[in-house]
Amino acid sequence: MKKLLISIFFSICFTIQSVFGFFQTAGQIETKDGVTHLHEVYKIIDTSKLKVDIFYTNQSFARENNTAIVFFHGGGWAYGTPSEFFTTCERYAKMGIITFSVDYR
Repeated sequence: MKKLLISIFFSICFTIQSVFGFFQTAGQIETKDGVTHLHEVYKIIDTSKLKVDIFYTNQSFARENNTAIVFFHGGGWAYGTPSEFFTTCERYAKMGIITFSVDYR
C-alpha cells in the first residue's frame, strides 16, 4: 500500500508544470469561484478506473516552484471517497496551492 501511494504521488507530482500540461487537454473541467476542478483517470485496472481530482487557480502557476498537496481518503479499502476533501482542496487552491484528491481503489 505504501509503495502504491508513493508511486501515485510521484507520478502525479514529479513536476507540477508537466502534470498541468498533460491534464490540461484531458478529462472534465469545472470552474467554480475561480477554482478549476479537473477530473482525470490516471489508471485503469480491469474495469475499474482510478481517478484523480485536481484543483488549481491561475494564481497557482504564478510561481516557478509551487507547492502541491495530495489527499488520500481513509476508509480501509471499504468506504470513503475522494470527494471528502473537495472543500479542503478548493480552499487551498484559492491560496495558490495545487491540490490533488486521489481515488486508490
